[in-house]
Amino acid sequence: MIVRVVRRRRAIAMVIAIALLLLLSLISAIVVRQSIAMLGATARQLSHLQAEHLATAAADRASLLREADPVFAGDTWKPTTFDDEQSRAYRLQATTAINVDDRGAPQIQITIVRETASGPVTLLSVQRRVIVRTKPADSENPSDDKTDAPVESPPPESTPSESSASDSSTRASY
Repeated sequence: MIVRVVRRRRAIAMVIAIALLLLLSLISAIVVRQSIAMLGATARQLSHLQAEHLATAAADRASLLREADPVFAGDTWKPTTFDDEQSRAYRLQATTAINVDDRGAPQIQITIVRETASGPVTLLSVQRRVIVRTKPADSENPSDDKTDAPVESPPPESTPSESSASDSSTRASY
């Protein structure tokens, strides 16, 4: 009789121990799954922020190139970036295309692409306004060149031989 009671207590203790181990393993599996999901979300957010930074750099670069050459229509730029997880540098492809909308304002389409083993992956595709700064012709003080107002490029139908009245109508600040 005493042997049966001891066996019963041992069996109950064993069942409780197994149930606690199952519960503990379930909790640890949930924590590990959430940690992996958070790591993936952080990596996606980092990738998006990096793409935003490159898009801003591409827009600035396109604005400067457009300022130097008014007929600049876009290019492909391959900046080198660094991957902290894999401790290696890799190249992204920043493609810029400048389009003039119906109001004559230049818009830039920026696409950031990363080459992977499975093919190209588009990280970001945005459209931003291009600000083109021009120097005024009557500027006597060289320090005034830094405070020029942004202007839109003239509409395609205007020619350089037109009067200055049409030139003043195309100048507008953003």
